[in-house]
Amino acid sequence: MTEDIKNPKTTPEREYPNDLALVPLREMVVFPKLVVPLGVGREKSVAAITAAMSEERHLVVLAAQRDAEIDDVQPEQIHTIGTIPEIVRVLRIPDGSAQIIVQGLQRVKISGYTPEDRYFRVRFDPIAEELGDAVEREAQLRNVRRSSIATSITVGRSSPSSR
Repeated sequence: MTEDIKNPKTTPEREYPNDLALVPLREMVVFPKLVVPLGVGREKSVAAITAAMSEERHLVVLAAQRDAEIDDVQPEQIHTIGTIPEIVRVLRIPDGSAQIIVQGLQRVKISGYTPEDRYFRVRFDPIAEELGDAVEREAQLRNVRRSSIATSITVGRSSPSSR
């Protein structure tokens, strides 16, 4: 744990430990800034959530598994790009599972797995957000707004209530 404090992963906005617990997701991806409810039922995933909740900051890595049908997923069956979210709320269910609410913070690339028996623990590198050219972003935003307004007008004309 002292190594985490000495060499934390940093981005311009945040600082992260060197490794975090991993929760593989089935048929879902969590992006930075999104707030998402998740059902966590597998024993390893519940153990990862429990470990994260025992830390000062309730952080995990979420990454999609390649095949959602596999229950006992292995590291090679998990995508290498994931997201660090903060666990905002945990509701433990009597059957041993949990419902959690997470807020995505940072995209990461998994660089390796750390030995841990009860759950997956991963090392990672933060992926910098590429915002691109400010003028181009503004132009794209304007186009999306125009398109949204045009669609709203078209839908409004064809709706039964407008006839």
